[in-house]
Amino acid sequence: MREEIEWFCRHGVSDIAVLDPIFNANQAHAAWVLEELSRNDYAGRLSLQCRAEFVTDEFIAAAQRLDVRLEFGLQTIHRSEGNAVRRLNNLARVSKALDSARRAGLAHEVSLIFGLPGQTLASFEASVDWCLEHNVPVLKAFPLLLLRGTELELERERWGLRLDARSTMPMVVSSNTFARREWQQMQRLSEALRRTEGAHPTSVDALRRIADASLPDASRWSPTTSGEARAQ
Repeated sequence: MREEIEWFCRHGVSDIAVLDPIFNANQAHAAWVLEELSRNDYAGRLSLQCRAEFVTDEFIAAAQRLDVRLEFGLQTIHRSEGNAVRRLNNLARVSKALDSARRAGLAHEVSLIFGLPGQTLASFEASVDWCLEHNVPVLKAFPLLLLRGTELELERERWGLRLDARSTMPMVVSSNTFARREWQQMQRLSEALRRTEGAHPTSVDALRRIADASLPDASRWSPTTSGEARAQ
């Protein structure tokens, strides 16, 4: 790893994206990587997908010496929805990590998923509201993609997950707990978040007013137009 870091720095690589969502699960190693980049005077942009629960003071201190963007995949604040996709969040630790990143002046963002098993429009709005209340500067929401062969795809009947037959992407657009029109409202909220990145309203009520003026456009999630759609 040290040799790779030295090569990146020596050749002036201007943008590095670490796509491992558990990059900082080994907390000591993650801090060491950042310290090595700093020691080698890395001057480019560094985007890190991280678990908020694993953020430490040492990690934050090392990140402050670099041009870092922290990307936290939260997905949902609700335990029942997290259980359905084998993703448990410790909200107290997430809150602490967000506060640490904000106080340190680090660029950071949080991503949510809409269309989760057991999710409702109200529960999705609650996840959005939680993030807005925690002053997340960039909040993104992506549709659930039901990929073939995954555990969730095998359980689709249990949750009543139904796909958009008109889309080339396997997007879940309705289930036992939300109708397509409610999914479309979640999509409008996602679009409102995109339009207000860096200056989100402070509550989901205010965001809803922006969303209500938006027309849902499922083509936004096509890999040929945005490349933003996320898989589960």
